[in-house]
Amino acid sequence: AERVKKRKGFLSGDFPDHKDAVMGPVAKAWNPSDSLGKKHDEEVERYYRGVAAKINLHAIGNVGRGGMLENLLGLLGDKVTGGGFDQGFMTDAKDRNLRMLWYGHMFLPDFGNLRQFEADTDAWKIPTIITFVRDPILRLGSGYNYVRLGARSEQHREDVVTFLGNQTLADCIFDEACAAKNKLRRMCSIQARYLCGGGEECFVHWHTVDEENYVEKLGKLVKVAKRNMERNILFTGVVEEMQESMGALETLLPTYFEGIEVESESLKKAGKEGDNFERDIRKGVALNVAKEYAKPTVEERERIVREGVCWADFEVYEHARKLLKERIGNRGCATRRKGLAIFKKKKKVADTFEDVLKDAGLNKKYKTAFLDNGWDSTPHVLRRLSKMDLQAIGMNEKEMNKMFASIEKMVPASEKKVKGKKIDKNLELRKSLNYGRMYVDGAAGSFQFMKASFGGDIPLKSFEVVFGECTYLQKAEAAEESGASVLVVVNSDNGDLFSLPAGHDLTPDQLDDLPVIPTVLVQLSALKMLTMLEEIDPFAKAILIPQQCSNHGCVPVYKSDKSFMSHFDATGGELHFQGVDGNEVKMEFVASTFGITVPDEGELVLSDPLDACGDAAPSDAAEGGMKGKVAIVTRGGCSFYDKVSAVQKLGARMAVMVDNEEGSVLDRIGVTTAQLGEIYLPLLDPRPRRHDPVVRA
Repeated sequence: AERVKKRKGFLSGDFPDHKDAVMGPVAKAWNPSDSLGKKHDEEVERYYRGVAAKINLHAIGNVGRGGMLENLLGLLGDKVTGGGFDQGFMTDAKDRNLRMLWYGHMFLPDFGNLRQFEADTDAWKIPTIITFVRDPILRLGSGYNYVRLGARSEQHREDVVTFLGNQTLADCIFDEACAAKNKLRRMCSIQARYLCGGGEECFVHWHTVDEENYVEKLGKLVKVAKRNMERNILFTGVVEEMQESMGALETLLPTYFEGIEVESESLKKAGKEGDNFERDIRKGVALNVAKEYAKPTVEERERIVREGVCWADFEVYEHARKLLKERIGNRGCATRRKGLAIFKKKKKVADTFEDVLKDAGLNKKYKTAFLDNGWDSTPHVLRRLSKMDLQAIGMNEKEMNKMFASIEKMVPASEKKVKGKKIDKNLELRKSLNYGRMYVDGAAGSFQFMKASFGGDIPLKSFEVVFGECTYLQKAEAAEESGASVLVVVNSDNGDLFSLPAGHDLTPDQLDDLPVIPTVLVQLSALKMLTMLEEIDPFAKAILIPQQCSNHGCVPVYKSDKSFMSHFDATGGELHFQGVDGNEVKMEFVASTFGITVPDEGELVLSDPLDACGDAAPSDAAEGGMKGKVAIVTRGGCSFYDKVSAVQKLGARMAVMVDNEEGSVLDRIGVTTAQLGEIYLPLLDPRPRRHDPVVRA
């Protein structure tokens, strides 16, 4: 790490010394030895979750092996020493606008609510999280061995052996009683649990639920962990691929990491399997431990995965490897530094092969990858390449289009064949349309969009909704690089929609290099709904439907768009609930023209007052308030907007309006465009029936 440069105005420090640096839940890494065999881990965890709501994140060890990363990261800034911060230090750091890099282990962070400096929350942004994962079985073996060979005191190690036994891991993992006593499933899901965070969905323990529920809950935990890796954690490195990980970090955040020596002996050593095991065995001999650790064989590893002992950690570990591979492939960071020469030695190729790549402007970036795949023989071979082939080596949509265009140029006119192909007139018409509506799967509301002056055709398929920020072109380029299907830009004011421009004074080269990702602008009123959608239903799908407008209205022109629209748009349905007599009651409803996804189920709570006009509150009978529940409101007294706003402030998930007059027609309720930007709850309007069965229930 001798080439790492100090950054002026940077501070670095570790969590144990400065546990006031970041707010979040904390849990304990070790249980007292007298609790072994007496308390379940979840009891201890529940206690620490309960008392730690206002305690700051706490570190429980060094980063990496033997403090390797700690030593590297500590060189980046003027290291802060001492125990914790005082108000004077925080004020000074804020006034000097110092950048800070904290390192250390943390347990169960609440990824969505992390802040720097509890005393000055508003002044500090959410910290950027970088973490590493390790091969689950190697990590399990190291942890299993450590508590017997190197942890704490000799008395503690003896207690562990007394209560938990001293079988080798290879023996214990296939002994049901030993595996249960040592809680190996929990030990081998700890990385997934950390990446999941501090939420209730991350609190899963196999011996307190039946097997079926455990598998289902663990699946949800892994899903949240993967989502955090993609959205709330900037970068997840892989210990076994440390050189590639550090190279990617250096490329991703050069301001912080430029100059980290990835060829240092400590980094090379970090990727070697068995490093900690051999060290633990040496300690074990000194401690007169009877049995030597036996590393699982390939067959045993497969059985461990198959039987689910390490399933959760393997899921997040492989996801981290996938994300790292994608980052290296998409950004080219694998070839940016001398220490990252992971490709085969270059060899001489035919001129025709290089001509194709040079013509596309991709020779420098992809020549080695083409060589490794044997795509260098003749133009005939190149013409057989598929989009999937090019995606596999990291090409984005824009690069693939350039590649195919260059290949096409190499085909002599005599070889070109005009294939009889029926032109789909409706598809061609769809491509020409610039206006349409954006529909979110299961949402009550939809929004107009206008296609940008640049970018490709609106895709026929749906896409997942995520967020970003920067200029139009930067947004498009970043979205395209990340493999996004569509870029949706929210307008900054309530003005009319327009076709987003590429920018002023673009050079011919810039015009030729414009992003090809489909890009659209939607109304500002969509922002509130889309923002809450990210929080409430982060995996929601959306689709863009181009529409042709006339005096009779705007309608889709393509067949699949019509079916998608009827599937995605939550216009109405049936409301089922238990009546006062215990029987199921069914009522038809129509949904409002605004609001996020309509939930499949929910607890009904009466508003107080029932019309939700003025300062509404949950009724006295409602236990636990209105948060996340379905608010029942009655018609009249104030506007629909006022009713929805009142229960929305109380945290309701949806509103249902009752007390309609019998014989009235069901119409979809709407609000003004300006009001659309303030509310996000869907409002259901059931068909009227006598005696208000919803209120009575």
